[in-house]
Amino acid sequence: MLKRMVSFLLVAVFVVSVFVLNVQIDAASTNNNVDVNFVLPIQNNVDSCNTLSSSRIKRDYSSSYVNYKKNASGVTSTGPYEIEVIVYGAAEEDWTYYDCTRYTYDGQPRTKAIVRIYTEGFVRQDVAERFGVGSWGQIYGRTAPNSTSGTAIGCWSVDSVGSGTYYNQIA
Repeated sequence: MLKRMVSFLLVAVFVVSVFVLNVQIDAASTNNNVDVNFVLPIQNNVDSCNTLSSSRIKRDYSSSYVNYKKNASGVTSTGPYEIEVIVYGAAEEDWTYYDCTRYTYDGQPRTKAIVRIYTEGFVRQDVAERFGVGSWGQIYGRTAPNSTSGTAIGCWSVDSVGSGTYYNQIA
């Protein structure tokens, strides 16, 4: 009887430890695809990136997701008809951020990521390729050619899942 009870306890401990280990491994490898709101004041005729979102940790090599249709609470987006979105990245949260959108990691040019209101899609960027998984990303917004100023409101994720429309391509 004692042998049976000890065997049962050993099997139970083994099953629980395997389950806990799998949960920890899965949690460590998950991406950062939770949408967070952005509010980007866009100024007309400003050539530099003049607004930015908060930094988010980059956990995989996927593109970034931009929703200029609705914010994370489901409220319809507002703002200029088109904005240019640029994803910047850095090795550490407080370090200097670099443009990871307009050129590929190996220097090939990309088209601009022009995002129209009431759309959602992906922005190709090379944050993790340049700085590694665990680096930081943020989105900047500026006026798109032939667009107006205003405050762009929507949501984004530094990592993404699935497939869909890309706002920028290799030129």
